[in-house]
Amino acid sequence: MELIRRACAADGCEIFLCEPEGGDLVLTACGGPDRDAMMERSRFEAGIGYPGIVGASGQPLFTRSLPRDRRFLRRRVTERGIHSYVCVPLPGPNGPVGCIGVAWRDPSAPIDRAADFLCQAAAPISTAVRAGLAAARELVDQTIDAAGESPEARRRAFLDVLVRASGARAATLALYGDPPDGGATVLSTAPVPSVCLQAVDGRQRCSPLASGHGVRLDICRDTWPDRCRFLPATTLAPCCLPLRVRSSLRGVVVLDCESLAGTPPTRDLVGLLSMARAGAARLLPATEEPVLGSTWSSTPVLEVRCFGPFEIRLLGQAVPVEAFTRRKALALLKLLILRAGNPVSRDALAERLWPGVDGKAGANRLHGVLHALRTAIEPFRDERRWIYVCNIGELYYFNMESPHWTDLYAFRRHAATAAQAARSGQHAEALRHFESAVAMYRGDLFEDEPYAGWCELERTELRHRYLEMVARLAELWVAEHEPDRAVDTLRRGLLVDPLREDLHQALIKALASLGRRREALAQYQTCERVLRTELGVDPLPETRRLERLIARPLPENAP
Repeated sequence: MELIRRACAADGCEIFLCEPEGGDLVLTACGGPDRDAMMERSRFEAGIGYPGIVGASGQPLFTRSLPRDRRFLRRRVTERGIHSYVCVPLPGPNGPVGCIGVAWRDPSAPIDRAADFLCQAAAPISTAVRAGLAAARELVDQTIDAAGESPEARRRAFLDVLVRASGARAATLALYGDPPDGGATVLSTAPVPSVCLQAVDGRQRCSPLASGHGVRLDICRDTWPDRCRFLPATTLAPCCLPLRVRSSLRGVVVLDCESLAGTPPTRDLVGLLSMARAGAARLLPATEEPVLGSTWSSTPVLEVRCFGPFEIRLLGQAVPVEAFTRRKALALLKLLILRAGNPVSRDALAERLWPGVDGKAGANRLHGVLHALRTAIEPFRDERRWIYVCNIGELYYFNMESPHWTDLYAFRRHAATAAQAARSGQHAEALRHFESAVAMYRGDLFEDEPYAGWCELERTELRHRYLEMVARLAELWVAEHEPDRAVDTLRRGLLVDPLREDLHQALIKALASLGRRREALAQYQTCERVLRTELGVDPLPETRRLERLIARPLPENAP
């Protein structure tokens, strides 16, 4: 933000982000000598005011004479002599995700040039914002998964991750019961839960929370709405986050924060709302059948399997290859999935799909392939509303916020959670996630395109990660005194890479520990034969020492 302010030679700069459900634009950051005046108003309703009108129209707004109407700007800003203002939306797949504005005291400020600059900068800024929000949601998913199956442990893990993200002193979770009594289950990390009557009694819904808005208050109680003054006296600066499922308020999280003096009170609100939304999807599953409409649940409408043969399912039904009228449509989808939501330029995609093609021909070909892909998998193609394969201008990406499940992303999530659990000594949790990750590896990445050079690096990295997890999983099974399960795991790993001598060693040891010495000796012989045939080398000294240990004469009736 500060770099942009200097590039535009502006006196002030501010960034607003849109609430994920409530729709209001809230002030996230501001800079310059008049930042305290900019914080006079930190929220604009969607479609009302300046910059709310930008969020509604999606078009840049700029003026050389600021209106005095307080709907459009804060009074103290105009009193400071700010004369000109440019506001540009940050584009997203389903409308603007926020906006960035710069202001000048000088009436002759170059606002036309600044508007052009901001329009060019808006797409990468939007990408960074959405990537950050996606990472925050991913953190919530991983933390809840790592907490195990206990509902209370999962809820407490959810509170802990919100406390860490917000820097709050404590957090309180209230989950509403079913009508007609509407009571609430309360869990808090503080001795005195930070809840008001509307957070405890589900029949008395807090109107802003029910509408999907976040409520962030500063330390001065005199400025709080009447409904919030029933919070305990120990609560300093509450931040209330709604937990909604399909537009229904099912609970609330109240974070007890420190004062945010000198920063916008709503600085972290959008990120916390995104995390709360992810937590609600995990802790409060919808009871109704999923509905595919303008809003959707986390049910994976689109399922994609990248390990082994590439497979696509829509609403549980396999999508045949014949549904893609262009041969390169599947390759385009694979390319975008590998980027995990990071945009790829049109020229880069064309070069990957048709190496050496000139710009104009590549753009034309990509247009046809993109149309074929969207026709096959997009549910709202007749409305030209794209859920999965989206673009911002000439930048294309796979929408990570869409209702989908992909084995590649699930594999990476389980692998990361397992590694974290193993480091923390949570062996049972590590076993569960290692098993889940290993089970997803049905074969190499995009096995049906063995000679696709554009995915070779990712394919090699994923195969290596899989084999490392096989070795680690086998170690954990041995530590849990279940070497037979280690044997099964290691054999699966050697099917993927029979040249991994460390897996041969571990398998020989596991078989020997079970008393299956003949099998252990046969495994050594297999290892020796494979290494000599494929690599022209002998087994390592430690492998040969294992062979000598198990090759002692055996009784006739030995196993």
